[in-house]
Amino acid sequence: MLVLIADDNADNRQLLIDIIQSIGYEVVSAFDGPETLTLVRDRKPNLVILDVNMPGMSGFEVCDQLKADAETADIPVLMLTALRADDYKTQGIVSTADDFVSKPFNPRELIARIKLWLEPKKAVDGLVKGDQAQDEAG
Repeated sequence: MLVLIADDNADNRQLLIDIIQSIGYEVVSAFDGPETLTLVRDRKPNLVILDVNMPGMSGFEVCDQLKADAETADIPVLMLTALRADDYKTQGIVSTADDFVSKPFNPRELIARIKLWLEPKKAVDGLVKGDQAQDEAG
């Protein structure tokens, strides 16, 4: 499972990388919106975690572009922000984000939300592989 992190702050990116790798997922990171869009199209991550405020384009703009593209529309997007949660939660929902976490975040909450989006896909992928193996054996 691959998680893409987009945050213009190097310390925040490293913290997120450390947390996500500690639970066994592969991580790729981006600095800004345009780099994020390129990486998502090239790498096809299973989850995208976007900071709201990034240079080039906001996390909301990136999310909107991902959700408007048939190739990337099904990838879950989790938004992170240090800004006022009430204002940005509303905008995040409008921008088609799948989930929202306010900074500073509790690492346990972030891990739970990541697993919420990734574990069902992992279970489905396992069932599909099992069905394929059974069909081949069968």
